[in-house]
Amino acid sequence: MKGINIMKHNFGLILLFLLVAGMGGANAQELTAMRNGDTVWLNGCALQNGIIVDDGGISNEYSNNFNGWVVIESDPGSTFSLSGSYTTESCCDRISVWLDDSLIIDQVGGDNTLSISGTGSRLTLYFRTDGSVVRDGFEMTWSVTGWGGSCTAQVSNLTASNITATGA
Repeated sequence: MKGINIMKHNFGLILLFLLVAGMGGANAQELTAMRNGDTVWLNGCALQNGIIVDDGGISNEYSNNFNGWVVIESDPGSTFSLSGSYTTESCCDRISVWLDDSLIIDQVGGDNTLSISGTGSRLTLYFRTDGSVVRDGFEMTWSVTGWGGSCTAQVSNLTASNITATGA
């Protein structure tokens, strides 16, 4: 009898673990922190949604002299959404957003919210700071929908840094 009770207890713990682990599956959002002097590439087909934060993360201020990009790629005709709030130096720190090659938002600092939605194949977020005052930064939620389940974007968290142009 004691062995059966132990098996029931272990089965219950395994079932609870599977239920809790499953909760983070489809609804979990990947957190992406921007990196100074770098571009972070995300595959919108594979991830479908996530959260982008400045280099200070969710709870710390961003850095001075920061310059970074996040590019989310998907199939043409995908619907991109980006929303969130930011607190940056009002005169000198810039947030810019492109949908494909069209500049959608180009804001210099302050306390504000951002909410965009549009159709394309690539969403780009750019963040640049000067060398003086830092603030809390930003937390942006993004999603990609409408690619019909056969998305072929091939980008998967690739990065490039310290690139130097050379002559031919």
